[in-house]
Amino acid sequence: MVCPSTGNNVKCIRYLLEAELIRPNEHKQVFEDALNCAILFQNTQVIKVLMHMKFMNEKEKMTREYAMTQMNEQSKCEELLSYLKKQKEEDFNIIMTGLSEAIIAMIKDQKKISSDVFNLCWLYNKSAMTNAMHQTCKALLNVDTLHQSTCNWKWIEEHILEAQDILMWMDELADEGNEEKNIEFGDTTQVVDKKKVDGNEEKKESEEVALPIIQSSLSLREVEQEKKNKVKKAIQWHKIKKLCKEESDKEVKRFQIEIKQEIEKFEKEYRRLIAFGYEPKNSTLKHKKCRQDNDKFGLKCQKTESELLAIQMQSDDVEFHPKHVYDFDVYLNELLTRAHKMDAAYQQYMQEIFKSCQGCVFEKGPIKTHERCKLKAQVEYKNEYYPKSAHVIDVLRCQATFTDVRYLLHGLEHFVNAIEEQQTRFAIVRFKNGFSGMDKSDDKILTVPQDYRDVKINVLFLQNNESIVTEVQFLLQPMSLLKQKGHGFYELSRQESFISESLSIMADLSFDEQLKIASFHSRDVAALMLLHPASFRTSKFISSFRNISGGNFLCQMALNSQVRFGYAQALLQSGRFIPLDVVQKQLVQRDMFDAYPLTYALWKQPSVDCIKLFVPSDPSAAEIIWHSLTDVRF
Repeated sequence: MVCPSTGNNVKCIRYLLEAELIRPNEHKQVFEDALNCAILFQNTQVIKVLMHMKFMNEKEKMTREYAMTQMNEQSKCEELLSYLKKQKEEDFNIIMTGLSEAIIAMIKDQKKISSDVFNLCWLYNKSAMTNAMHQTCKALLNVDTLHQSTCNWKWIEEHILEAQDILMWMDELADEGNEEKNIEFGDTTQVVDKKKVDGNEEKKESEEVALPIIQSSLSLREVEQEKKNKVKKAIQWHKIKKLCKEESDKEVKRFQIEIKQEIEKFEKEYRRLIAFGYEPKNSTLKHKKCRQDNDKFGLKCQKTESELLAIQMQSDDVEFHPKHVYDFDVYLNELLTRAHKMDAAYQQYMQEIFKSCQGCVFEKGPIKTHERCKLKAQVEYKNEYYPKSAHVIDVLRCQATFTDVRYLLHGLEHFVNAIEEQQTRFAIVRFKNGFSGMDKSDDKILTVPQDYRDVKINVLFLQNNESIVTEVQFLLQPMSLLKQKGHGFYELSRQESFISESLSIMADLSFDEQLKIASFHSRDVAALMLLHPASFRTSKFISSFRNISGGNFLCQMALNSQVRFGYAQALLQSGRFIPLDVVQKQLVQRDMFDAYPLTYALWKQPSVDCIKLFVPSDPSAAEIIWHSLTDVRF
């Protein structure tokens, strides 16, 4: 289906991939073989589809956007720094020293800093900027004070939690003193350098044909092996994670003393709490995963997955994903609209139920924001069935905090009974007892919780023929205080999987991979030329990679009919992107078919101006290539 001379069925390929009948991660060899074939024939449409599916799928959209922001920001700041270095050394140092001192002072005073200026100063003096940032973070991340200061938490949010464009947090820690250097966090493998093959050298035909193929296949195997064995070193963000754990542990120790006293005082009730459970009465919901669309009156998606897939197949745009638009935008917005419509009545009913409970404080919960719901659906439920947003079952929420175990147990029993008495309005669809399993096999020993625990009950709320799954949390007072004090630290620590996936994407979606995805399309290549100009000069894909026929980068470029003179001239002849010596060297290199870049340009390029770009500047070399056109062995 990939080869232009056989099937070339792009729509069928898209269908197989979008319907997840073939998955890049599960069918790696099939996928890589198809991609290599597409690159060999420069089948642009297929390359675009395969590379887009491999690296640009919607399941990883938020982590990918974070990773892309980091890469673009680094390139931008490095380019600016390179221009500043062209000034007199004395002037350059005065500028950078002044900026660095100003940013450090702002960090110490807990002011909002410009990420662009910070990144520039950080690239100039990593040690000073990193120390300043960590010192302020250490002062603010105090478990006894952070929950009481909105200003401190806002600063942490701006400069750590939502700091997509601050480069420092993704920077590797030095080996020296790095206690977490063996933490595995995705792949940072760079493309392995290949031995360069000069097609101008006089060689035997058999050597000339075999050598590029052997080198290419060995390099791919080496890359795959390194990807499997690579262990990601810790990054600056892990120092924040470690600090969060240290502060959280302080509060946990205080909490454990208090909860132990509580357990010893109400041991009988605590054992009953551990054993407390509930099975949903509704047989249709009992054996299903808890979702917003399981119930008859639950929120249904207006378009089925197959309908949206059919719509997608009608479009030639590989970046058009109606399934994900419906899931994370249309469906999720409808869910939030329903939540806002039903919230007031739901909270009133819940408050009424808990009003008669002794030792209980009821609190309404805020409705989850679209951003938080989307993040949860795309990260936590990325492998679930469409619509993934239906798995977000805590959009509406509330909590009840009890002064001791007795009241918590009575509150649970009262709540379950109250819900069962109102079956026309409510139904319990999921029950999660966080205390379950806290008793050991020896009946005389009880385990003291080492961390936050609660009981979560997901309740189906029905009103005016519309239903929504909600969440009710049951807490003990010590747990509530632990949750309150530890909330900020939890928010930071829970980023671990997000950071891990972003690091992996940054490693996998390197400049070279982005260049492959671009497939010489003018808009995409122009974007790379704007955002990553320096990367063209150091790209291994440009300088060393060979396709399965031994063709170099310029052979692949010449074979692609999407090349446009405007960007191609700047890329090959200005010296600002690909070094001129690399261009001239590749122009005189042959592949296994004895074809030069000019050979393919005469076949595929749409204009005379484009063809001229593939003529070597050395007249004698150009003459040799011209006379060799009859020797091509396709």
